[in-house]
Amino acid sequence: MSNYLLQASYFPGCTMGGGAEESGEPMKLALEKMGVKLYELEGMLTGSDFLRISKSVIVNLSKIQKLIPALSGRFEAVLMNDLKVIISRQYVNELKKRLGI
Repeated sequence: MSNYLLQASYFPGCTMGGGAEESGEPMKLALEKMGVKLYELEGMLTGSDFLRISKSVIVNLSKIQKLIPALSGRFEAVLMNDLKVIISRQYVNELKKRLGI
């Protein structure tokens, strides 16, 4: 795994919208060029600081600045680059376990 990938804050799937930088467009393009699907990347990142937090996002836990409770059992993570991502409620228990909270 390249150092570039391990330094990433998060990996968006192909369904995220928004501006190029905020949506992670450069990372999506890198993944597409590598021919890697998000679920395949998730498998490659097992045992690292990365965790799937929704159907379309894998986040680097070491890049989370703060967590904010959101509606319906979800959380919002603010990353070191001030990007905000939603943690789906089905992934919250694993997130808490991995962060020791």
